[in-house]
Amino acid sequence: MALSLAIACRDSLLTAPAGPTNPQLTVVGGPFVIRQGQWIDSVDIPYRFVNRTSAPVASIGCFPPMPPRLQWWNGNAWVYAYGEIEPACSSPPFVIAPGASFLDTLRVRVFADSIGPGGSSVAPWWLGPRAAGQYRLIA
Repeated sequence: MALSLAIACRDSLLTAPAGPTNPQLTVVGGPFVIRQGQWIDSVDIPYRFVNRTSAPVASIGCFPPMPPRLQWWNGNAWVYAYGEIEPACSSPPFVIAPGASFLDTLRVRVFADSIGPGGSSVAPWWLGPRAAGQYRLIA
């Protein structure tokens, strides 16, 4: 599901293609505003995942459930809004039964300019625009 994030300045929005009519992953609320700090920009995006299938769905990875990924529409394609280093470990799967839903919040915390207080490159880093745009969450 597409969502809108607003940053301090506003540019013209490029229209993204329509998403699915009955998505399993939806954003709760919005629009959302990225809070800009001295070193870190942040936004909290509540979301709901509904298992609309007749079989269990599992989220695997390091300490599941794994959060959805945030993408932005660059005018030609959906691309990741920020880069991050993901932990590499194996944990038991998080299983969502048929018809069940899961509610959580994606907490995005990125360094404002990908440069930390000590002057070195840091992660996660922002890849999206520094203006209003169209975003979506993907599982």
